[in-house]
Amino acid sequence: MRILAFLTFTSCIALSQLSSAKSSSHQPGVVQGEKKCDEYMSYEECVKQAAATTAKCRRSNSSHLNVDKICTDFDQKLKKLCSAHSGKASCLECFDKLEEAVERCKNLSDMIHCKNNITATECEEMKASLISYCSSKECDVCKDLYCRNGGKCAGPSAVWCTCPAGYTGAFCQKKGKSKCTAKPCKNGGTCIGDNRCKCPPSFYGAQCDRTSRLGTKENPAPNAQAILDAGESQGSGMYWIQPPNETARAETYCDMSFAGGGWMLASYGYVHTPNGNVNNKDNKAIPNMNNPFGYSWLPNRRSSSNGVINLPHGAVKIANNANYMIMAAGNNPASGGIDQYAYVYRIFLSKNPYKVTFLNHNLFNGGQQGRMHVTKFVVEALKGESGTYVRFALGEALGVTWSDSYPTGYGFNDKNSTNANFNKGPFFPSVHSGSGRSPCSFCTPTNFKPDVPGGNPHYTHRGWYTANGYGKTGQTSVWFK
Repeated sequence: MRILAFLTFTSCIALSQLSSAKSSSHQPGVVQGEKKCDEYMSYEECVKQAAATTAKCRRSNSSHLNVDKICTDFDQKLKKLCSAHSGKASCLECFDKLEEAVERCKNLSDMIHCKNNITATECEEMKASLISYCSSKECDVCKDLYCRNGGKCAGPSAVWCTCPAGYTGAFCQKKGKSKCTAKPCKNGGTCIGDNRCKCPPSFYGAQCDRTSRLGTKENPAPNAQAILDAGESQGSGMYWIQPPNETARAETYCDMSFAGGGWMLASYGYVHTPNGNVNNKDNKAIPNMNNPFGYSWLPNRRSSSNGVINLPHGAVKIANNANYMIMAAGNNPASGGIDQYAYVYRIFLSKNPYKVTFLNHNLFNGGQQGRMHVTKFVVEALKGESGTYVRFALGEALGVTWSDSYPTGYGFNDKNSTNANFNKGPFFPSVHSGSGRSPCSFCTPTNFKPDVPGGNPHYTHRGWYTANGYGKTGQTSVWFK
């Protein structure tokens, strides 16, 4: 019985350390655990404490019990407890660094009274970037049991908790002076927690200090993810964006639900005929994505057509501020989100060491040896196919070219070469095919600003390509997040 009593006792200590337990002063020996309740025990520290507790278990001198079996089971239970109740130390630290950086940015903005064009918008852009980093590099998806003091996870894909008034930190583990006492909310807003206000109709923002919702023409967002993070999404649909370092705004379709949401449509095309070398005017190759102020941009009327977002730099700034790219194709929707397509591929861009320019990348331009750089990418099939693939593309173009430039397009292949014949993608034909050489006998050469003379908007060679094949028809589209 002595070993069983010991297990019960140490379990109580572990539980008191891992949660916001009520006072247990009537239980001798639990005081040490209660002292820990004012501090958040990270997953790493929890596992360390569990190992120490298990070691005590194994030191029992009981002769009639299978101590090793009991203590091994006990160790597994404690580690499960740690996994369920505690977030990683690196996630806590990342949140603290983010809060500190954003606070300093806002203080600087206040000090200079928004002169020199440093405004809260820049601070929000920085915050969105840091949230993206912490979410992808340091934190797991939040569990409500991670949250202390009545906090709840901020959303299904969030990594941190939403805290009640008087608490702060990644998991509401810190007591702090409620900023509600400073009356931060403007225009009749009601304080519901640190830096959080419930705004009356027609007012938006953390302090209800804006009269236009983020993502509107009056208040364009740096990206779709920022709209989600601000809690101002109206669901998938049309939003105004102005990426960092872009000089004007544009309206595009944003998918706010597929694969976590925050996807911005950047370009689209259409393949009508997949057979052989075909120049059919019903084929509409994706225009060059560096086209100044875009090309025929009609994101709500995109069936059987082609277009590029009408930002001053086309899709260049969107791509350079993105961590992910989606290629979605098949079917022929006029509008709507990513799930309407038959095939969807997500590409991880964060390890691309080259600045995306979308300059002409066919065989006679960037696809020549030594001009652009072949880069390895990870492609994940989300719909239509399954699996994860290693693929290659020219890092500056996010595209590939055939050994005679017919076809050239956006996407990836399985050839570690600046130009090559290939059978695997994903790959969508673009207007670059044949640019810079004499046109083929059945092609219609067309000039596209700024650097695609004699491109071929109607050419296709075996349609668009899946990760494992080719010969596909239907709409093609490129999204960034």
